[in-house]
Amino acid sequence: MDNSLNLHKYFGQFVEEDLENSFRSYNRKSDYFQVKLYIYFTIFLYMVYTVIDVFTIELESTIYITQIVRAALILLSIVVIFYIKKINNTKHFDFVLLIWLLSFLSSEFVMNSSNLNLLESVIVWDVIIIFTSITIIPIKSQYLITSFVYYFFIIITLWSINLDMVLENQNGVTYAIAYIFTMIFAYLIRWQLNRTRRQQYWAYLVETEAKEKLELALKDVRELQGLIPICSNCKQIRDDKGYWGSVETYLSQHSRAKLSHSICPDCASKLYPDIDFTKTKP
Repeated sequence: MDNSLNLHKYFGQFVEEDLENSFRSYNRKSDYFQVKLYIYFTIFLYMVYTVIDVFTIELESTIYITQIVRAALILLSIVVIFYIKKINNTKHFDFVLLIWLLSFLSSEFVMNSSNLNLLESVIVWDVIIIFTSITIIPIKSQYLITSFVYYFFIIITLWSINLDMVLENQNGVTYAIAYIFTMIFAYLIRWQLNRTRRQQYWAYLVETEAKEKLELALKDVRELQGLIPICSNCKQIRDDKGYWGSVETYLSQHSRAKLSHSICPDCASKLYPDIDFTKTKP
């Protein structure tokens, strides 16, 4: 494995697609839990707002539209939670979440368009949605950017349609700036989170590879220990299965030593008495 870490400059993701898919597969369970928690929290808030609207706001056609949109999104969210649990493909997982996110943002557009008289609370809610969605939902940064370009577009559309009401509010420009800075700040956090998580995964891969190499090396190391039965006459050694073999065979099977045959001076003088080995250079 290449020891260099190569992350995308703007997205904070692995440049190599296979490595990025490996990272996403490794974090599949934690990503699903994160998405599930976020969607459940969204469902809970929608239900709370529904109850509040029913008991505090007069029943008008706009309220009925809001409740229908919320109910549709809650139903879609439940379906998405159970559906993505069965998805193993990363691209499919991201695409389904993108569809849910676009639906979520579209529902916000519909509800905001019927509550412009509550511009302050609408803006605060939108800022919270932008920040939490960018920093929490674990999909590809490209998809995330697409969804919030779309969101920014529908907000501009909403304000264009109701320009007079927006201009009447003295804080309209402040809210627009708040949107932009929220997106930038949230994405910078997401970018840093992307890099940090992938750096941790890279360190895990390097450590795992080092451990595997160490284990393979340890498997090759065979330690000679305990009592070794050796014949007092022929010097053969008996192995664990009861077979007798030469010293060379035993050492080669139970260690990483490589044997090189030579002859000692005593044996040389016995085998070759006519040769004076003492004059031979070592």
